[in-house]
Amino acid sequence: GKELKSHIREALEEDCAKCTDNQRKGTRKVLAHLINHEEGYWNRLN
Repeated sequence: GKELKSHIREALEEDCAKCTDNQRKGTRKVLAHLINHEEGYWNRLN
């Protein structure tokens, strides 16, 4: 969680190019949560 938070912008910009398969799965789950439940935070990232 903390690792993703510190690298989320990079992961979004680079399409998670440096992510492992498990990190990609976790990232999808977190992004879905942000889009559906944390609109303000998602908008700041976008």
